Amino acid sequence: MILNMARQGKVRMEFEHRGLESMFASHDQISNHPSFAIVLVSLIIGSGLIVLSGIPAKWHEIPIIDSGD
Repeated sequence: MILNMARQGKVRMEFEHRGLESMFASHDQISNHPSFAIVLVSLIIGSGLIVLSGIPAKWHEIPIIDSGD
């Protein structure tokens, strides 16, 4: 009976994984750390390049950072 149903393509199987919640939680945490690190490093490098460029930071043509000169 089951073999006939399989030959006709009428057999349906379902799988249920149990106990994977802790793995998914740790996977989310592991993937968030490198993403946060990449964003943080890009902000540090970008701000360093802005400071070293010698061009004053302005907001609506008003200098934001005063060089103290």
